[in-house]
Amino acid sequence: MRCNVCYLPIHDQTTKILCPRCTNPFHYDHLAAWLLTETKCPMCREVLSEDFREDLKPKSEKERRRLEQVLYTLDGLGQVLGKYETSRRQKKRLGEMRRVERGDPSTSSLISLALPVLLGLVAIISFILIIVLVISSI
Repeated sequence: MRCNVCYLPIHDQTTKILCPRCTNPFHYDHLAAWLLTETKCPMCREVLSEDFREDLKPKSEKERRRLEQVLYTLDGLGQVLGKYETSRRQKKRLGEMRRVERGDPSTSSLISLALPVLLGLVAIISFILIIVLVISSI
């Protein structure tokens, strides 16, 4: 199961929280940080109940500062302060970057590996055709 804010796996079930509207999974801190400035789910954009948001509100100033730091960390993902929504293209690019970091093969990396091989084959076939044409003209 992956968090729909950072797209990383949720390993610890105690840090997982589901949106009550769309049941999309999130890391607890990511959804709580989002709700510091928003009233809607980051995925389905439905307004979340006041009770649900109240449960996620920071209980102390220290916790509020920590959640604000989470917002700044998420800035690189286009999520800071709820002003931006990560587009599908950004999500795909982020997923590809993470696969490359983990060393997982992806379609784009397989294509980039196959291209030099294909170019080499084309060169060999061209060379063979030239030899055949030269031999046949003699």
